[in-house]
Order: sequence, then C-alpha cells, then structure tokens
Amino acid sequence: MSIYMQVAVCFAAIALSAVLAEKTGLFFAPFYIIAGLIFGPGMLNLVKQAEVISLLGEIGVVFLLFFLGLEFSLHTLLKQKKSMISAGIIDFVVNFGLGFALGLLLGLNLFYSLILAGTIYMSSSGIITKSLLELQVSKYPEGNLVMGIMVFEDLVMILFLAFVASGVGTKSGFDFKLMLIQLVKSILFCAAIVLLPKYGKRFLDKILDIKKTELLLLVFFGLVLLVTSLGELFGVSAALSAFFLGMAFSNTKNVKSIEHTTVILRDLFGSVFFFSVGMALKLSEIAAYWDILLYCAVIAVAGKLISSYLITKINKCDEGMSLFIGFISIPRGEYSLVISNMTGAAIPFLGPVVVIIVIFTTLLSSLVLKFSKLLCSVYNVCVIFPRSRLRPDDDSWGEVD
Repeated sequence: MSIYMQVAVCFAAIALSAVLAEKTGLFFAPFYIIAGLIFGPGMLNLVKQAEVISLLGEIGVVFLLFFLGLEFSLHTLLKQKKSMISAGIIDFVVNFGLGFALGLLLGLNLFYSLILAGTIYMSSSGIITKSLLELQVSKYPEGNLVMGIMVFEDLVMILFLAFVASGVGTKSGFDFKLMLIQLVKSILFCAAIVLLPKYGKRFLDKILDIKKTELLLLVFFGLVLLVTSLGELFGVSAALSAFFLGMAFSNTKNVKSIEHTTVILRDLFGSVFFFSVGMALKLSEIAAYWDILLYCAVIAVAGKLISSYLITKINKCDEGMSLFIGFISIPRGEYSLVISNMTGAAIPFLGPVVVIIVIFTTLLSSLVLKFSKLLCSVYNVCVIFPRSRLRPDDDSWGEVD
C-alpha cells in the first residue's frame, strides 16, 4: 500500500473514531489512540508508515500547546507563580518519587530508575489541554492551576531530557558537563521567546498583519514550525516552545485570525498525534510484562490523586476540586513516549508498558470525568465534577467550537 493510501486510511479511521466519540459523548483522544492500534502494525497493519504519521502527530502537539498559549498571558502565569511553583513541586515529589522507588524495586540501576520515574511523572500536555478545552474549564481557577502544573512539568522536562540524552549510551549513564551545557542553551532560548512580546511586538504585528486567509495560514504555519524546530536545536521541546510562542502571539493585533487558524491546525494534526500513539503498541509485547504494567498503572493513578489532594490542601483551594484536578491530570502521553524511545532497548519493557499506560490513563480520565459530570447534572451528585462548572443551558460534551 502506498504512503498516500496509508495516510488516507489514517484520516478515514480518525474520522470514524470522531463520529463514535461524538455518539458516546466521551473524549475524542482515546478513540483516536484505539484507532491507531487497530489500523496500525499492532493489528490490521494497514498503516505502516509510523515515521510519517508520527511527524504529523508532532505537528499536532505543537498546535495543541500553541493554542493554549494564546489563551494564557505571561502576566497570568506570573500572577499565579506561587501556586504554580508549590503545586509543581508537590506534583514532582510525589509522582517522580513513586516512579523512582518502583524502578529500584524492579532492580533497575540508579540512572534507569530515574528514567522510569520521568515517564511515570510526566502528564500529557496534549491530552490534558484537549480535556480542559472539551470541559470548557481552561479559564477557571482550577484550569489555570492544572496548566500551571503542566508548565512546571514542561520546564522540569527540559532538564530531564538533557539528563537522559547525556546518559543514554555512556558507560557511566550520566554526563554532568553535557547536561549543564544543554540546560544553559535551553534557558537562553526560552528567555528569548518570553521577551519576544516585550521587545518584538511591532515585528509580530507587522509580519502577521495579513488579511488574506490563505497567505496568513502559510506564513503562520511556517513561522510556528520554524521557531519550534529552532527550539529543538537548543534542547527545548517543540511543545514548550509552542506554548511560549502562543503567549507571545496572544498580544498581536491579528490574534482572532490566528486563533481561528490555530483551531483548524490543532484539530487536524492533533488527532494524528493520538493515532500515532496507538500505532506504537504491539499487544504481543504486553503479556510478558503484565505485572510491571499493573504496578505502573496503580502508581500513575494513585500518584496524581495523592498530589492533587496535597496541592488543594497547601494552596487552600476548595477541597471539592481535589479529585477533579487529580483525574484530569492522570493521562500520560507524548513526553513519556519520547523518553521511552530515547532509551531504546536499555529497558525492554518500557516502550510497550508506556503505550498501555497512555491508553489506560486517558480512557480512565475520560470515563470518570464524563460520568461524574452526568451524575452532577442529572442526579446532583457532584463528587468529582464541580457543581459550579455546570452550564444549565449547555449539556454538550465534546469538541470545542
């Protein structure tokens, strides 16, 4: 089957998945992942070009995070920096700590125990962004807090990815000098993007002051990919670069047109990202690691629920928000997959286990939030989904306009 035909099958499968998700009223992401499993090498083997699909998926993550950057300003993030830092530290200590302890119990050495900890610690910015948008809570305090945690995790991941890159393939498993150089490069690049709105607003306004839709789409698409690819040269993830770039663009005159263009690219390529996650799974590899998978699944869920409880306690938030923040933060995704790919065959069980964890945590979060919202709106039992976030005039559940 030609590459063109495989891409056609990919998008047809995504479309079918979206219809099924709409009918069931659940989050779209799990359906895209399952479609990737069914049509990919793991089952029907109709879509084999994993590199092509993964590339399109990476573009999807970029625009998912760029869109959220448009919704948040640097002022907003700095205003809540205390809660973001405290929440981020609690999230890190609990989830990274549990993952590290599991690595040691499984007999991994110090370096690879840290790698396992990183895969378990990192939530999926892409999936959680999608969840916040579908639930229409991204602009509420709990939405800001969750995104604050995601930004903290992304910042930690700059250091962690540099750490992994410096250790994989070396005898000692760690090169402090290489990691330090990588970290400095990353910080400088992030600082440049953060300062862009202050010193380059006129330049952004001028370059994006385009009335013709087609031309705006081409210029905007090329600019975002160029900046995020430059970020990767400095060791900054494309997702994190996209988030800060979105914040920079949020202050431009043409922000409404940019937002409309971003939504189209986000929905188109974002769905491919989730499809590519499912493609990476081979069910035959899971049987030998079922016990490890069980341990990782328990820690992945329990860790986020424990940390969210502590976060709401320490930040004196509404205690009723604890379970909501916990369950919406459970999904793992792109970073966990990147880390597992970087380690290669060094930890044989990590790749297949991570993909299953991504599917499991995403489905769990989706189902729990879906039915908790239903219980709250129909039976007034608001245990997880907050009553204050219900919209009596809007019972919809799914894609955002």
